[in-house]
Amino acid sequence: MPDSEYAFCESDMATSHSPWHIRWLTAKGLCLGGGIDTDSLCGRVKYPRGWDLSVPFSAKRAAQDDICKVCRVKYEEESAPNGHQDAC
Repeated sequence: MPDSEYAFCESDMATSHSPWHIRWLTAKGLCLGGGIDTDSLCGRVKYPRGWDLSVPFSAKRAAQDDICKVCRVKYEEESAPNGHQDAC
């Protein structure tokens, strides 16, 4: 999936030390004020209990240590050449 189809998000219970998570975007786009419409890739941030961050998503940023490790691994798997593919 293209990077533009992902967003960084946080749980509504996040603290200043909580890792950022990664989620798929839908046609709704970013939910900066809360009410995300998909779970994070790791499943820890549940719909609708989180919000997206205004930081543009990039693979380089997603690989950094302050991103949830499980989300990073799932993103890497999906962005591999034979990774996640939408059903036809």
